Amino acid sequence: TLPYDNSIVIQKPMSAATLQLLWQQTLELLQETFSLQQFNTWIRPLQFDNRGDTMVLLAPNRFVLDWVISH
Repeated sequence: TLPYDNSIVIQKPMSAATLQLLWQQTLELLQETFSLQQFNTWIRPLQFDNRGDTMVLLAPNRFVLDWVISH
């Protein structure tokens, strides 16, 4: 179940190692995109989890989740 009706999930078969690498590259890009304060407040708390061939990001609370979705 997706948190919002307008959410999009794209699933492609990928190994756990590929998903982990993709997350690390995404973090590097986001670190360049947001200020240090924004990155540390909103992005760094996210936890990566792979479930089969799907990347799942876990937010520590609804406040962080809402901010990430809106940005």
